Amino acid sequence: MPQFKRFVAYLYYYENDTKEYLAGFARVEMRGGICRLEIHLKGTEYAGQEGKVSLFIRREGKILAFPVGNMRLMSQSSDYSGRISDGELGDETCHIQDVCGILIQPADGNFYGSQWDNGEIHKEEIEMQAAEEPSLQTEEVPMHHIFPEQMSMEKEIQERSTQEKDTGEKEASIWEHWENLKQKMTLLHPFEGENITCVHMELQDLRELPQKYWCLGNNSFLLHGFFNYRYLFFGEQVTPEGRELFLAVPGVYQKPEKVMAAIFGFPQFRTEKPCRQLEGTFGYWYRRMDG
Repeated sequence: MPQFKRFVAYLYYYENDTKEYLAGFARVEMRGGICRLEIHLKGTEYAGQEGKVSLFIRREGKILAFPVGNMRLMSQSSDYSGRISDGELGDETCHIQDVCGILIQPADGNFYGSQWDNGEIHKEEIEMQAAEEPSLQTEEVPMHHIFPEQMSMEKEIQERSTQEKDTGEKEASIWEHWENLKQKMTLLHPFEGENITCVHMELQDLRELPQKYWCLGNNSFLLHGFFNYRYLFFGEQVTPEGRELFLAVPGVYQKPEKVMAAIFGFPQFRTEKPCRQLEGTFGYWYRRMDG
């Protein structure tokens, strides 16, 4: 049976061969001799430049880096998706299951990197393999092939925008949208000891919110959580101070995940039951939703 792996790897920025900070993450899937890759970086000082994306294996103390494509680096967020198979990775002794890391290299010699073995990444160990060989050609995988719901929602955004321009109709508030959702969705109370009511949402259900929130369908962290658990929570919390709405993404509390959640706009975390030790605990990264 072909070996199957699917995991998230965190990407760090390395300057002068020193690991500086957490910069993003990659979703990696290895199945049947094929590696599919999605990369998401949040913010970069290389806006407008391209970074060479490579997968690497370790051999005799060296990091053999095989280019798989180029990634356009942007000031706000940068995304890349692609795939490579066994036959496209070097010679017959190089296999997808041997891949143990990712490099993204701008032109200045610094790099973004991630590894999922026990080794480290040092610039002097990196040996770039020939990029011009036909065996290293790769196939781009558009994001909507992975999330077809996202493509559908983007189409509806365009149609809705055109409709509102034509009619001059003013959109309802988020609280009105919430009242509508409560009428047609099953109400849940998953958080023990808290006055919280919420509903299960899928990616396409974001269109049930005001249009200004539809862009969350492109939020890399939200997609990361939805990719793993296939649902979101939208709901209302009532406290002595008042009422507030929130959107929650399922995940596990880990320090790198906490940094990424905050960067992508989900700075708070709650568990379904009271918990003293958060590290390694399943729960929800969430953001408050204003009117």
